[in-house]
Amino acid sequence: MISIIFLIFAVVSCTSSPKGKSKFFDGVEYLFIQNSDSLVVYAIVQNTVSVKDKSLSVQNISAEFNGKKDTAKVKVTEEMIPIFEGSYQISDKEKTCIAVYRTAFKEKNTDEITVKFLGETNYGSIKKELPKKTMNFMNIADNNLFLRLIPMIEETAPTKLNFKMLVIRNAPFQGAYMPSSEDFRVIIHNKNDQKWNSAEGKMFMQVVGEVPPQVAGDYIVLEMEYQNNPKFNISGQNKMEFILPAMPTPTKVTFDYWTK
Repeated sequence: MISIIFLIFAVVSCTSSPKGKSKFFDGVEYLFIQNSDSLVVYAIVQNTVSVKDKSLSVQNISAEFNGKKDTAKVKVTEEMIPIFEGSYQISDKEKTCIAVYRTAFKEKNTDEITVKFLGETNYGSIKKELPKKTMNFMNIADNNLFLRLIPMIEETAPTKLNFKMLVIRNAPFQGAYMPSSEDFRVIIHNKNDQKWNSAEGKMFMQVVGEVPPQVAGDYIVLEMEYQNNPKFNISGQNKMEFILPAMPTPTKVTFDYWTK
């Protein structure tokens, strides 16, 4: 199966409150993945704000596909579906807010595609029109972008955290496999230079399997519950590693996390 990925990247760090919001919100990354069935589109909405400001809230996003099929014009509008959202603190003063939306355009053999995005957030409106010729083509093999990982941490109780990771399949990769039943690994480096590894002290079934998700454009959400350990202090600044423990090379995302 041949898959093509396009990335349009526009990120803004919004530090002002919604009272002073601009007319348009540009903190969106647009991800296009073309597989044998459809053109899959993701809108990754993200901003970093003061902990005193309101978290990002996305009311809606729609994607309008315009193209030509033979001599006829094709126009399809799809409401994008929210699949992943939340916020977490990255320091004692700032938090990162993320909302991921998805849809797919299933009209085949369409030329000159243009995708127009319209949406509303509490930090401004989303309005972007992207002709296919302006989509940056990225060579998957050269850039090692087979998977896209997006992390999230939810504080579910005073002593409990829920680690979540969105995994988007950008393109298939025949050489990767899962060597055991472990599907999600978390490593925490705390402010005291101590390390906690979710895999330590655990036994996993040694079963070789496919790396999920398998189809280009598909996604999964992995979760893990963390119970605070008195012997490992995560209060304050931490460096997080969320890992998909595939072989021969694990895929991971690293980010900052702060908690009281």
